[in-house]
Amino acid sequence: MNIFFKSTFFFLFLMTSFSAFSQNETLNWYFGKNAGINFSSGYAEPISNSQMNTYEGCSSISDSLGNLLFYTNGVNIWNRNHELMLNGTALMGDTSSTQSALIIPQPQNPNIYYLFTSDVINHTDNGNVTKGLRYSVIDMNLDNGFGAVNSQKNILLSDSVSEKLSAILSPDKSFVRIFSHEWGNNIFISWKLTKFGLDALPTKVAAGTPHIQIEPNFVLNGIGQMKCSPKGNKLAVGLLRASIVEIFDLDIFTGNISNPITIDFDFQAVYGIEFSGNESKLYVTADRKIFQIDLSSGNPTTIINSLTEVYTSLFFIASLQLAVDNKIYCALVNSNYLSTINYPDSIFPKCNYQENSFGLDNKMSRRGLPSFIQSNFKTPFFKYQKTCFEDETEFLITDISGIDSVYWDFGDINSGINNFSKILNPKHIFTNSGGFSVKLKTWISGIESEYQRIIIIVKLPEISLGNDTVFCSQDSVLIGVNSNHLNIIWNNLETTDSIWVSLPGKYSLQAQNIYTGCINKDSINIDFDFNPEISLGNDTSFCENTSFMISAFAPNLTYLWNTSSTDSEIFVENPGKYFVTITNPKGCKSTDTLNLEQILIPVFSLGNDTIICENTILQIGVEIENTDYLWNDGTSNSYLLVYQKGIYSLRTENICGFFEDSIFVDTKYCGEIFIPNIFTPQNDGINDVFYIKGIEEGIWELTILNRWGQKIYQTKNYENNWKAENCESGVYFYVLKNYEEKIELKGTVRVVK
Repeated sequence: MNIFFKSTFFFLFLMTSFSAFSQNETLNWYFGKNAGINFSSGYAEPISNSQMNTYEGCSSISDSLGNLLFYTNGVNIWNRNHELMLNGTALMGDTSSTQSALIIPQPQNPNIYYLFTSDVINHTDNGNVTKGLRYSVIDMNLDNGFGAVNSQKNILLSDSVSEKLSAILSPDKSFVRIFSHEWGNNIFISWKLTKFGLDALPTKVAAGTPHIQIEPNFVLNGIGQMKCSPKGNKLAVGLLRASIVEIFDLDIFTGNISNPITIDFDFQAVYGIEFSGNESKLYVTADRKIFQIDLSSGNPTTIINSLTEVYTSLFFIASLQLAVDNKIYCALVNSNYLSTINYPDSIFPKCNYQENSFGLDNKMSRRGLPSFIQSNFKTPFFKYQKTCFEDETEFLITDISGIDSVYWDFGDINSGINNFSKILNPKHIFTNSGGFSVKLKTWISGIESEYQRIIIIVKLPEISLGNDTVFCSQDSVLIGVNSNHLNIIWNNLETTDSIWVSLPGKYSLQAQNIYTGCINKDSINIDFDFNPEISLGNDTSFCENTSFMISAFAPNLTYLWNTSSTDSEIFVENPGKYFVTITNPKGCKSTDTLNLEQILIPVFSLGNDTIICENTILQIGVEIENTDYLWNDGTSNSYLLVYQKGIYSLRTENICGFFEDSIFVDTKYCGEIFIPNIFTPQNDGINDVFYIKGIEEGIWELTILNRWGQKIYQTKNYENNWKAENCESGVYFYVLKNYEEKIELKGTVRVVK
């Protein structure tokens, strides 16, 4: 918790104590059709996350560490998440106004920003611009730090102005002066923004050519950029229809504009204006051409005569904007590229204009580039170079005249004693990438001065070839990295992002970011081997109540079974799927699987003893796979047909053992009651008893009478057991009764002895 608090406090302190006005405010540009540039590395890199589409004017702002805050086209505002800002719509600029928007931080109030908007000159209403120049206030404390437009929205400053906006910070950083120009006259208007707010009334200065209609229904003199010079000594303005550029002397403190120098561009449509960083050169675009004007002499005639054509493009060249890398970027209308003036402080041709020199990742440039406070681009007291992480960053004081001693604090507390230096132009290796607040104290004749800049140490390209790897049973393998915005070179001199490798060895690459120049390296050791051979055999079976050994043994291997065993062989007692992964010393693996079934001893049951009806058939037996059968009658079928009384036994046998079971089957008469009319009780075992079929023994009453009607035998529970004892051969009468069922049967039976 303490570490987090200290870290958070440090950056909050850094961002609030360091001036809100720095070059880092200009590190993120958003413009055109979803186009953008990031300068955090000190070099321009395209970004493609913009949600904005604007034909001309726009503005963007970052914090003192270079982190995006918001951007706008003068109509809508998008926050750092590229979502529409709360209350940040329906502003009164216009996407077709030359400089439709300009964002200004309020001095000494780091969370408040003023957004000035300028409407388009509309020839359909005779040049009377209805929306005019307005401002809205953005409070970054609102909406959980994403910012929102507060109640001060679309506040009118002037109802009739040209499409021109520029601003400059005072030398003591106590105020920003914002400039515009009235329509219909030659009056420049400006306001001071201080920690107390915006001037109630503007400063008005009449100077130069009136911004008026030249022809009926043509108000094109309201179109064209206006720029303050980085040090605030000059102001230049372009008038498209008049085809002129005017250069003035500027007093930041009073807002006075004077001593115009007018340069005629011979009916060419003037649009873009920009000063070089040291204010010695002015660049102007007109139609497809770009011009340089040398201001270094200070002599009006010499300045006018210095007008030089730098380049004629295939595209219309529109807005110009100086950047923190001290290059001027040129908007090419409806192109996926910008052009650059690489050394704008130098006289032509050393200024080095390059057509289509900066790609926008397939996003589109239109006419506009973002507007900023121009003083953000003035030459700082000290410069630095070599900002890639792990590089030795070099610091250079731009003017060492009269300096007695210096003291540097690099803001890199993790570097220990190396965080400080008393060398005039020192070098320092930063311990991490990101933002660092570098402070410089100088002493001249005993007078101490302090300067501070936040510099960005750039991360190296993020590349990784992965861990050293053995590729198994492959002839070749593709290795590589994501090469977006990178130049790649391998140790075999190939320059593609990926290469096919078929031989063992060490492969290394160097990746250089095409924008930052930062270089990172990585390497990987690659080996090839074969997957080890393995066979657990065919799927098989084993007997119950036994164990089965599965072996995967081979020399110099490690094993991992699905039972978690790491032995070369395992003993199992249950059926199922068993598999093993074997690994050789180089890490190549093979897997095999064995399906085991378990064979059971052929246990069965013929069932309980039973009774069947006479003249019927009973099927007994069992069906068991892979089993032999043997009945006690010698047959070997799995089933036996039984139709007579007896004991029947079966023996089953397979490779795992045998089992026996038997059943007693009895028979009975199952038809209607049948009473014989004769029986022969001669003790020969044949027809010896009076046997009545179809009765249930024990519930019938039987009475036997002789011919004279004398009762000679009677039982209430006849069990088919009368043998005519003590009776002679002859005919006898019977009476058979079932009292429960109320049945009575009568007849005669002959006894033969």
